[in-house]
Amino acid sequence: MVDDGATAMNRAMMSLESTIFRGLVAIVLLAGIAGCAQDSSTILDEDRHITISRTTDAVVARVEGTLIYASDVQRAAAAQGLIGTDSELEASDPVFRVTVEDLIDQRLLALDARRAGVAQQEEAQRRLAAARERILGNLRVETYLAETVNDQTIRELYEAQKSLSGRGEERRARQIVVADEDTAKAVVGRLNDEEDFAALVTELSIDTVTRDRGGELGWLSRDVLPAPLRGPVFATNVGARAKPVQTEAGWHIIEVLDRRVPNQRSFEDTREDIARFMTFDAIESLMTDLRDRAEVERLYQEDAPEADTDTEE
Repeated sequence: MVDDGATAMNRAMMSLESTIFRGLVAIVLLAGIAGCAQDSSTILDEDRHITISRTTDAVVARVEGTLIYASDVQRAAAAQGLIGTDSELEASDPVFRVTVEDLIDQRLLALDARRAGVAQQEEAQRRLAAARERILGNLRVETYLAETVNDQTIRELYEAQKSLSGRGEERRARQIVVADEDTAKAVVGRLNDEEDFAALVTELSIDTVTRDRGGELGWLSRDVLPAPLRGPVFATNVGARAKPVQTEAGWHIIEVLDRRVPNQRSFEDTREDIARFMTFDAIESLMTDLRDRAEVERLYQEDAPEADTDTEE
């Protein structure tokens, strides 16, 4: 398919499932580090001298001489999903009081653990190092998203898509792509014999972008299709297949699933969808850039397959 900058949203939404998957993998990697190296804490020790300003932060509890602040309650309640991240939690709110009590219990346990020497145990140090690494990684993602996914960038992408409005009819289609005409004809024969389209995609299609989703291309306008496909796709009725067509990618057997004339949605209606798409795309871009620039050595070895010990008698 043609990759046109003006149709970034169409291109990206067609591959959104794989983007979502990779974006979520990146988040899981940041949030689920369980096997840190023994000396991982030394990587992150250099900034532990940084202190937190509490000059305008109200004290809400004192536990054995240590203080719990209003902002601690706010963050804890938001982290548990009890309030929205932008919500202001008032002391009169029952959620506030419950969260304060939870933090008191947490502080008491932490202080008791310190007295018992738990903090000096190797396992405690491992978990603390892993938690610190996880938190720093998540904060980096948050700051990167704040820079790349904001009102301005969301609006810019919306306006780019808005300029494509009025393109007319769209078609939803799926495809099987094979390397040569003889194979394409054989696929048509099997489809005529009522073999399952999605099964043939998995078995035969050489298009890696659509193969894992049954050949689904999503909604297509004329301007996102390569020239050889425009006529056949838009001349084919819903539920029918176009004759095999050749492009640089191979021979396409395309089935039209549906048609529509899109209405232009407002910015307010599309903002959440655009932000979600941009978030996944931004995370993937960040992780790709970090991996490309980093020197990473994988020192593990996968288990070798067991040798076949069966012998013929």
